[in-house]
Amino acid sequence: MSMVFVFSSYVPYLSDIAGPMAASALAAGMTSRALVGAAFPLFSLQMYHKLSVQGAVSLLAGLCCLLVPLPFVFTRWGSALRAKSTRLVK
Repeated sequence: MSMVFVFSSYVPYLSDIAGPMAASALAAGMTSRALVGAAFPLFSLQMYHKLSVQGAVSLLAGLCCLLVPLPFVFTRWGSALRAKSTRLVK
C-alpha cells in the first residue's frame, strides 16, 4: 500500500510543480523509477543471501513504511515548497 501512496503522490506533484514542462518532469520521474528497477537485480541476490529472505523483505518493507507519509507531506507543505523554488515558471 505504501508503494501505491508514493507513486500516486509524486506523479501529480511533478506535473503540478513543473507547469508547462510537466512532460519533462514526468519523464525524469519515470526514468529514475526505471533506473532503480534496473539496478535492483544487481544487488538483490546478495541482499537476500546475506540478510536471509525474512531480513531482506523486512528491510524493504521498512523502507516502504518510511515513505508512507510522503503524500501527506506533499499535501501539507507542497505549496510552500513550490513557492520557494526559483526554477519554476510562474
